[in-house]
Amino acid sequence: MARADQVSSLQTLHRAYRRLRLIVDHLPRGVIVADLQGTVLLANDAGAQLFAPSVAEAEGRRIQALGAAAGNSVRLSRPGRVARTLRATSLREELDPDGACVLWMTEDDDAAAGPAPALGEQVLRELIDRMPNLVYGKDESGRFIYANRATAHAFGTTVEDLIGRHEAELSPVLGDTGRYRALPQPDATAAPFTLPEHSVTDATGAHRILQTVTVPASDRAMYGICVDVTLQRHMEGSLRIATEVFERCRESIMVTDPVRCVIFVNPAFTTMTGFSAEEILGRSADSLRSGNYDAAFYAGIWSEVDTAGYWQGCLSSRRKSGELFDQWLSITAVRDTDGAIERYISIAADITGHKHAQARVSYLAHYDTVTGLPNRALLQERLGSMIEDSAEGGGSFGVLYLDLDRFKQINDSFGHHVGDRVLCQVATRLQAAVPADCTVARYGGDEFVILVAKADEQRVAATAEAIRASIAADLIVDGVQFGTTGSVGVSLYPRHGTCAADLLKHADLALYHAKQCGRNHLQLFAPSMMHAAKERTRIEAGLRRALERQGFRLHYQPQVDIASGRVVGAEALIRWLDPDRGLINPNEFIGVAEDCGLIVPIGDWVITEVCRQQRAWRQEGRNIVPIAVNVSALQFQNTGFVARTVGELARHGAPRGTLCLEITESVLMRSPELVGQSMRELADSGIRLALDDFGTGFSSLNYLKQLPLHRLKIDGSFVKGLPTNDHDVAIVRAVLSLAHHLDIEVVAEGVEAAAQARFLADGGCRLGQGHLWSTALAPSDFEAALAVHPGLRAVGNAGKSAVS
Repeated sequence: MARADQVSSLQTLHRAYRRLRLIVDHLPRGVIVADLQGTVLLANDAGAQLFAPSVAEAEGRRIQALGAAAGNSVRLSRPGRVARTLRATSLREELDPDGACVLWMTEDDDAAAGPAPALGEQVLRELIDRMPNLVYGKDESGRFIYANRATAHAFGTTVEDLIGRHEAELSPVLGDTGRYRALPQPDATAAPFTLPEHSVTDATGAHRILQTVTVPASDRAMYGICVDVTLQRHMEGSLRIATEVFERCRESIMVTDPVRCVIFVNPAFTTMTGFSAEEILGRSADSLRSGNYDAAFYAGIWSEVDTAGYWQGCLSSRRKSGELFDQWLSITAVRDTDGAIERYISIAADITGHKHAQARVSYLAHYDTVTGLPNRALLQERLGSMIEDSAEGGGSFGVLYLDLDRFKQINDSFGHHVGDRVLCQVATRLQAAVPADCTVARYGGDEFVILVAKADEQRVAATAEAIRASIAADLIVDGVQFGTTGSVGVSLYPRHGTCAADLLKHADLALYHAKQCGRNHLQLFAPSMMHAAKERTRIEAGLRRALERQGFRLHYQPQVDIASGRVVGAEALIRWLDPDRGLINPNEFIGVAEDCGLIVPIGDWVITEVCRQQRAWRQEGRNIVPIAVNVSALQFQNTGFVARTVGELARHGAPRGTLCLEITESVLMRSPELVGQSMRELADSGIRLALDDFGTGFSSLNYLKQLPLHRLKIDGSFVKGLPTNDHDVAIVRAVLSLAHHLDIEVVAEGVEAAAQARFLADGGCRLGQGHLWSTALAPSDFEAALAVHPGLRAVGNAGKSAVS
C-alpha cells in the first residue's frame, strides 16, 4: 500500500474511534468498562460521576465493587449523590483471554434518573441505528426481533422487512465456504461470547471481515453486534507490509523529527553507514556530513525541502569508519493536517560502485585501451573545442596525421601482442616529444593524430620533426630491436579548414602524399591534393565498374631470343577500357588499385584471362608461348591466392610451364617464410617464378639461394645506359655472372637499341624485351607476330608483368 493510502486509513480509523467515543460519551446511561480486577478501562461522564469528579480521574482507578466476583449488579454513588445500579455484561475475547473485561451500564428503572431514561432509550436506539456495525437480535427460532440499518443493508433489505423473518428467507451473508451464516442463532444455554473473526460477502458483493459479540437474553432471545474490522485488518496488513519493506529495502531509510534528530533507521542504513540504530537514534542527521560542503550548501537543500517538500541529488557522506562514499539521496517533508512539518524521510542509495563503473565506462569511451591515449571520440571533442576557442580568439593551430611505416610487418611477423607493445612505446615517445598543451590521440591502427595548440606553420613543422625524430630511434620489445619511422601529413587552422572534418581529411591527404614520396616524409596539405584525391576516387569507382562490366583488356609484349629475334614468350600487360577515355595504361591506375585493395580481384582476373586466352589459342591450333604475369605484394599475400591460381590452371587445362609469375622484392620482404612456402607450392604445380626489377631494391642474395626462382629480370634503368655507362655495364655484367653460376635464366627489359642488344648477347643474356622488337600488342596482333616468328610448343621463356 502506498504511503498516502496508509495515512488515509489511519485517519479513517481515528475518526471511527472518535465517533464511537462520542457516542459513548453522549449516552444518558452510565457506561463503565473494567477489567476482571475492577480497574476502570473506559467510562463516559455519566458513569464516571458515580465515583469520580471527571472521566480523566475515573479511568485507571480500581473499584473493588467492579471486580469479577462482585456478581451481575452493583450499586455505586459518590458522597452526596444518588446511588445507581449498574448491570454487568461479560466481554471476553477468545483469541486473547487476557483481554477479557466487563461492561457495566446503569439501569433505567432507577427512580433518581427521573424522566431521562425514556429519552435516553430513544437516543440510544437512534445511535445504534446509525452505527456502521451490525447490531441485531433473534428469537429462539432464529427470526429477527431487532436490527439496525447496517444489518438490513447487509441483507439487501430494510429494517421493517427484516423484522420477523428468518435469515434463510433473505439473501444470506455467506462466509468463505459459502455455507457459514454470519449471524449466529440463539442458544439459551450459551454464555456471552465473541466469535472468531471471519470473512463474509454481503448482499452488495463486498468482502468484509467481521468480529461478532453475542449476548443471550432472558426471553431465550440472543443479541449480537458484528464489528466490521475489514479496514483495521487491511491497515494492519498494510503496516506489516510496510514494515517488511522498510526492513528489507536495500536503500537506506532514515526518519527524523522536525529538528532533524534521527527517530528511525532501517537495517540498510546500518549496512551503508556502519552506524547501528542505537548509535544514531536521537542524534542529529548532520553527524553524517562528509565535510566536503559548506553550511550554505546544506542550508539550500533544507530550504528546498521545506519549500517544495522534496529534494534529491548526489552528494558524498561519511561512514562510521570515516570513509567517504557517494550516495543518491532524496529527502521528503511529511506534514500534518495543519500543514506543519512533523518529520523528514530520507532515502539513500550507495552509488560509489556505480560512479566508479561509470567513470570506467567514460574512460573506455574516451581513451584507447592499448596506449592510454585519447581515442577518436575524445579527439573530436578536443578538436571541436580548439576550433571554437580559435574562432573566438582569432588563433591558429595544427593537425598532424601520423602513420607508422610498415607497421603491418611487425604484426604479421611477431603477432599483435608485440605490435601493441610497440604502439605503447611509440605513444610514450610522442607524448614526450610534444609540448604540454598538445593532444596526442590514437586514431586507429597505427595512426595517431596530434593537435598542436596555438601554432603557426613553423611551430607545427618543428613539432612534426620532433615527432619523427622521437620514433626513429630503435625500439626494443622482448629483446627484439625494431626500427620505426613515420610519415606525417599536416593541416593548419584556419588556412586548410575551419571544421574538424576538413582539417582531418586534409591532414590525411597530406599523409597520403608523404607516403607516396617514399615514406618517412613530412607533407603540408596543398589544395592540389584535393584534385588528386578526387581523381583517385574517380579512378577507384571506374575500376569497380570495370570489374563488374568486363572493362579490362590484356596486351602482350613479346619476349624474344636476342640472337634470332624469334618470339619465345610474352608479358601480359593490362589496359583499362574507359568509356570516355578509351584504353588507359596501368601506370595511371595500378597505384590506386593497390591503395584501395582492388589489385587482388584485378590480378585474379589477369591470371584467369591469360589461362583463357592460351586455351583459345590451343583450341585454334595456334602456337603458344609462356606468358608472364606480374603479381603485387597484396595479391601474393591474399589468403587463397595459391589455391585460386593453381585452380585456374587446372580448369583451363594449361600445360606446365606456360604461366610465369613475376614478383618484386617487396613481396619477399613481407613475410619471407610464408612467401617461400607459397612459392614452393606454385613451383611444384608447374608455375615458373621470376624476380622482377632485380637490383633496384635492397636485395638479399639469400633469396636467390633459398627460393625456387627460375628467372631474373634486369630492370630497364640499368639497360638504358648500356654500353657506355660504366656503372650500368658493371651492374649488368655482375647480374649475368651471378645468374649464370646459379643457373638462373635472365631477361633484360627495356631494350630499345641494337647496341644494347649486342652488349647483352655478348655478355651471355639470351632473352630480351623492349621496343627494339615490339611494343605491347593486342591479342590479334600478337597472334600475327607469332605467325611470323613461331613460338615454341615446348616450355619456353616468359616476360614481365600484368600490372606494369
